[in-house]
Amino acid sequence: MFCTVCGMTLQSPYQEFCYNCGSKILNQLFENTPGLMAVAIISSDGLPILSTLPKGSDETQVAAISSALLSIAERALIEIEKGEIEHLLVNSNEGYLIALKAGPNAILTISTTKDARIGLVLLDCIHVCNKISELLKKGK
Repeated sequence: MFCTVCGMTLQSPYQEFCYNCGSKILNQLFENTPGLMAVAIISSDGLPILSTLPKGSDETQVAAISSALLSIAERALIEIEKGEIEHLLVNSNEGYLIALKAGPNAILTISTTKDARIGLVLLDCIHVCNKISELLKKGK
């Protein structure tokens, strides 16, 4: 099978994501968004797809925890009848962790510095989530 976007060979018939196209998307996000520290694309069931995590980070744990956090927040919103989740924002003394749905099958998780302009970061992330969603659709 080949990627319908760039023509690269997909490594397995079950692969839904072209790593070449995904890497380009993540690189553009880093170039265009000041304050980003790490980015991960995760499957909706909590498995890592592609990431740029700091050395020493456990990609599998970050993926599983990010997916669980988003799922728990989503469930809480259902319970209190507050609609569908747009994003999850965790604020710490050193920065932010943001998780967003990237279509029905993926999650984009990012971490930023404390001084990142969150509104602009979210706007860039929404655009990237749309690109990831389209890429996953084209891969099917």
